[in-house]
Amino acid sequence: MTCMNTYAFVIGEKNKEFTCIADANVHSKNASTNYGNESHLFISSLKSMDLYAFAYISFNVTGIPRDAVISEVKIKLNIINIIVDATVIIGIWECNAFEEYSITWDSIKNLDISDYNLVCSVELSTTGIRGFTLNDEGYAEQEPHHVLGNGTYYFMLTDLSILISSKETSYPPQLIVSFYKQGEVIIIPDFLFIAIPITIVASIILYNFYSRKKKISHYNKYGNQKIVKDLIKTQIYCIECGKPRIEEEPLCSSCGFNFLLLEKKTNQGKDDVDGEIQEKILCPTCSNEIWAGAVNCSHCNSSFIKKPQNGKELIEYNKITALTSQIKNILESKNQTNHELVKWHIWFIDQRNRFINGNTTKKTFLMQLKEYKRFLESED
Repeated sequence: MTCMNTYAFVIGEKNKEFTCIADANVHSKNASTNYGNESHLFISSLKSMDLYAFAYISFNVTGIPRDAVISEVKIKLNIINIIVDATVIIGIWECNAFEEYSITWDSIKNLDISDYNLVCSVELSTTGIRGFTLNDEGYAEQEPHHVLGNGTYYFMLTDLSILISSKETSYPPQLIVSFYKQGEVIIIPDFLFIAIPITIVASIILYNFYSRKKKISHYNKYGNQKIVKDLIKTQIYCIECGKPRIEEEPLCSSCGFNFLLLEKKTNQGKDDVDGEIQEKILCPTCSNEIWAGAVNCSHCNSSFIKKPQNGKELIEYNKITALTSQIKNILESKNQTNHELVKWHIWFIDQRNRFINGNTTKKTFLMQLKEYKRFLESED
């Protein structure tokens, strides 16, 4: 019988950081001196000089739920200096409780280090803030740690010769506990681990393909009629002075512009639009005729859009001018009396005017241009 492999995924994993509550040094050369107030922790094991110094740190862990599973424990230290010119090996040991302001070398000199639990042993060659994972499989000779929940934990640090920031500095030792609650682990068989990503990618590809196909069909058959029917009822603005059109009025109440140049209705009350697309309007700056959908004048180069103020606006401006130019070229090859085309063009001119008059954002107008271009490309 073949054994099936599984993969475990943890959801809702949390991290809690705990700052050192007590730290101290013990020094073989000053056996009776307590170093509980120092700004650094000195660690050394130089047999040639008969110089030994250990550092002690402790943490109070709180706020871990009773049913939590501890997934990882790290001790974060700021390595100030590596005194010897060599790669050193830092050792982190679980140890007995100590008194920060009374512990000395004399009080621990009869220590049998084999009574302590080595939970981390790793090479160290660079200074700076480093995280040391306890009970990590990549570390040599380490044993399981006993940080399993709330409580106070004590550690002893050994090394060849380094300096570490103490709790009296801005970079005190820290204990980082990662945990999750029971039931927050998802077990997935190996065949699903491969199948799920493939299924997701295939679904996205199929969705994009069929949604685009449906959208083109939607334009060609009936959808564009409803879209334009709804949009054509929106507020129309005069392309000469920017004032809103009074409903059904053929002339602009402000400047007298003839709205019927863009729209002709054959029967009162019907939504069908008849006539041809009006291709030309007058530039408000030089009074020359320009294409009704233009966003700048081809004669005097005046722009009807607010000039770009930064690189992002310049990119958007170039996209708008490029799309309007492409739409104009496509329109020249189309049947100008096609009813559906006239409806869409009236909507396009209205949206163009709204944009120029500041009633539509660049982002919205760009989407509308792309929509109109897509319709034109799908219309036979």
